[in-house]
Amino acid sequence: MESVPAPPTVTGLLLDRAGDPQPGLCFEDRRWSWREHVSECARYAAALCARRVPGRPFHVGVLADNVPEFSFLLGGCALAGAVLVALNPVRRGAALARDAVRTGCQYVLAEPRYAERFGCHVIDGFGSTEGGVAVSRTPDTPPGALGRLTDGVAILDPETGRPCPPARFGPGGELLNPAQAVGEIVNTAGPGLFAGYYDDAAADASRMRDGMYWSGDLGYADARGFCWFAGRAGQWLRVDGENLGTAPIERALLRHPAIAEAAVYGVPDPLSGDQVMACIVVRGGASLTPAEFGEFLAWQGDLGPRQHPRFVPCRTTCRTRWASCTCTTGSSWSGTPSSTASRITHSSASSRVASERPPNLPMRAIP
Repeated sequence: MESVPAPPTVTGLLLDRAGDPQPGLCFEDRRWSWREHVSECARYAAALCARRVPGRPFHVGVLADNVPEFSFLLGGCALAGAVLVALNPVRRGAALARDAVRTGCQYVLAEPRYAERFGCHVIDGFGSTEGGVAVSRTPDTPPGALGRLTDGVAILDPETGRPCPPARFGPGGELLNPAQAVGEIVNTAGPGLFAGYYDDAAADASRMRDGMYWSGDLGYADARGFCWFAGRAGQWLRVDGENLGTAPIERALLRHPAIAEAAVYGVPDPLSGDQVMACIVVRGGASLTPAEFGEFLAWQGDLGPRQHPRFVPCRTTCRTRWASCTCTTGSSWSGTPSSTASRITHSSASSRVASERPPNLPMRAIP
């Protein structure tokens, strides 16, 4: 039986280029050869090792955009034997601190400000952060689709585990069979690059079931294998026994020229399980009455009766107060949706955070 060669590591790939004078990294008007790049990575590795706390996981957090320092830090962690933890820059305060604690970061490094990017041709790609599944766009990808499903990636019914039937579309591109076609995007061939979550067996089990990687993303695919995103599994609504994704409803609402933004979510209902709530923002200078909204919904062939929003908080702009309206279409059109009080407890992070940055590292330590 032939032995399978070990996959290459970042450390090995870098060391193989340590003496290469060819260009290795380009950023705006700056250039580094592979030799210079590996040398920078080695400097970062030395700085990281100097701040390592023995006896604890060697995890280093980073808050940075796609700048050269991120590449140097990635290589530095590889050479130092550290794990780079890319923290979510959208999160703030206590939530961000909890992320750093949860992932065992010894310290967190961040650049002073995320830089803007210009002059790039963006090729969209879709995939899970964990590396379990990926879908890439091709030139023949239909508008709005993620791309074509690759071998082993399928849309499965999360309740039965069976493949969902192909999506059928109307003459205007509307999805005609959402209840049957929408399912979870699954890598049926295995975990892909997913190696597990850090110290969280329950989360591992939620992703890996029956030897397959369940992404938690909802989608639907046509007969050619092109896939559309339909929301997250946590955004799946259960209305009168029917599973509904939120993304198709949001896309339908955004067809109205007066609607600038739309967010759909479920509100508990003792009889039907969930009811559909759509929070919409009306464009500046535009108007939309409940009657007009109801008529618009009736003309959307890809929205069934259960997908029609029953509660519609409406705002005129993102920064104005809720607009109070009277509904005559069977939906509750109001600016004051019911809410429950919640208490947020702020606590300081217990992880050690770097008090100083590595030499010549243009990134700031998070206090």
